[in-house]
Amino acid sequence: MKKIKLFWAFLILLLLFCPAGTAHAKGKTSINPAKLTITQGKTKTIKLKNNKKKVTWNVVSGKTNIALKNKKKTGVQVIAKKQGTAKVQAKIGKKKYICKVTVKGEQVETMDVIVNGNKFQAELADTAAAKELAKKLPMTINMEELNGNEKYFYLRSGLAADGNVSGQIKTGDIMLYGSDCLVFFYKDLQTSYQYTRIGRITDPEGFAPALGDGNVQVVMRAREQ
Repeated sequence: MKKIKLFWAFLILLLLFCPAGTAHAKGKTSINPAKLTITQGKTKTIKLKNNKKKVTWNVVSGKTNIALKNKKKTGVQVIAKKQGTAKVQAKIGKKKYICKVTVKGEQVETMDVIVNGNKFQAELADTAAAKELAKKLPMTINMEELNGNEKYFYLRSGLAADGNVSGQIKTGDIMLYGSDCLVFFYKDLQTSYQYTRIGRITDPEGFAPALGDGNVQVVMRAREQ
């Protein structure tokens, strides 16, 4: 009986004062993700988990498709340059970790803009405001004339404006002034006003005559394939 009691006492002391072993063991170093898909023009991060050692980051294949920046022990940023595949390598001593990268082509969303029976195709910009507008389609709006070079319409709810476009405006540019004023430009001009880019008419020939001199009704809808 005494031997049993001594055994349990020893076991309790062992649990109290000894390290927890695997519970506190350092995790293995790994690259995450091992496979990455990224759209052309975008940037994503590859992480290296459980590493405090010096790392050498390299593109070991597809060097014209991607570029690397902000190389750190914990990860690196991948910039997608053109369509194709590539491999990113993290080297720690003799150990190598590989991430396979696939670069997809830039996804350009389009919409149809119909003015007085004339249909134009518009490419939407890669902005939050353009994406929000696309979700509201289809829309029929009554646009008012301004300054002999633009038509405008105030949306019922605002969009995510960033107001970083000024200077040269081109015929066919679709912009957002403030957060709720949608503007179609039908003449080239210089401006000091700040706009958020929504998109542009891909072939603006005939756009100005279609809009006319006064107010006009415009239909915007997802492009018919």
